[in-house]
Amino acid sequence: MKRFLTAMLVCLAAAAAFAQSDSEIRTLIGKAELVGELTVNFKADFDVLPVRLKEGAMRRLVFVAEGNDVEVVRVLVTYGDGKKDEIPLRHRFAEGTRSRAVDLEGGRRRIRTITFFYRTDGRLRDGRAVLKVYGIK
Repeated sequence: MKRFLTAMLVCLAAAAAFAQSDSEIRTLIGKAELVGELTVNFKADFDVLPVRLKEGAMRRLVFVAEGNDVEVVRVLVTYGDGKKDEIPLRHRFAEGTRSRAVDLEGGRRRIRTITFFYRTDGRLRDGRAVLKVYGIK
């Protein structure tokens, strides 16, 4: 029993270290700028979001779903220098939910495109989901 409790405490401490509180994410969104938004297609299984930021590079990204549910299987970020970074974001977004802030590889980077691989999760009659991406400098 003592080992079980110790293991549970270690797991909870690790989860707390990696989790971001709701207020922290709200603060991050307040500091963030909208990188772009993408209306999810019910037929396609991936879409590319071109990013046209005039100023600055981003350190972190936050993903927000609006309008309907969508399951994001993976995200591929292409940087300004052509290098690619796969973000393991496999997550089912209910309408109105957001991801944690995801750190980009290599610190502050200019982003050329963001490719979303997804499955539409909501009902067609509820409308299309809109994925919004916020960048944090």
